[in-house]
Amino acid sequence: MNVLFIGNAIIDVISHLDEIDQVDPNFIGKMQIVSQNEINYKIKLLSNKKIVPGGSANNSACGLSMLEEEVCFIGKIGNDHYGKVYLDQNKEHHVETGLMVVDNKSTTGLSLVYVTPGGERTMNTFPGASAELDASDIPKAAFSGISGIFIEGYILYSPCGLELISKSISNVITNTGFTAISLSDVDCVDRYRVDFLNLIKSHEINLIFGNKMEMMSLFGGQERNRSYKKNERAFRVCRKISHDIGKEWFSIHRKGCAY
Repeated sequence: MNVLFIGNAIIDVISHLDEIDQVDPNFIGKMQIVSQNEINYKIKLLSNKKIVPGGSANNSACGLSMLEEEVCFIGKIGNDHYGKVYLDQNKEHHVETGLMVVDNKSTTGLSLVYVTPGGERTMNTFPGASAELDASDIPKAAFSGISGIFIEGYILYSPCGLELISKSISNVITNTGFTAISLSDVDCVDRYRVDFLNLIKSHEINLIFGNKMEMMSLFGGQERNRSYKKNERAFRVCRKISHDIGKEWFSIHRKGCAY
């Protein structure tokens, strides 16, 4: 299997919190866009932190690589210290980075990730160069001979995001590969719900990944069975829908059944 992952190339600065009340309850499980100055200030205040390459698609690429599958990741980074860290650590995870885009005019994106005791992530993100990735950065040759593609929903925040996703998925379908998308964040789904649903219906996306809040936002239900029935037509075009429900378990919807 050779899977292409496309997403925001962002360095994650992870901090595990002892108490959930250390995070504003209005933002638990969500992502906020912040300035470069703000995120640098907050990082300096951390007593514990771990720096790793991040971004929804890149995390998934590293995970699949650990299963000894061939993976390639495309994102945009700055020509700076964090950009070098990003490339070096991806290579350590055996993620192919030959098609990564290095922008000499922008800085590498950063995300401060607070992890609360329940395993929920709350993020403050400075997108940096990652937000400037567009369809022209990805050569058509990248879609040749791959088994499928995984794209993160966060790409929609980019001015050219919808075009990038649409063209990438179309190129993969032309080459008979599978298509997968992650919902990424509940605020992302709230903002781009129509775009997500149109992509699902028009491109016949095979796999959707998201947590409970994201699925409820996308399909408009108060519980997963009701949500499934309300949007059965949209679900029908997908082979599988992975539904993460906290750190303990998740469910999968496939061919009309929930597991």
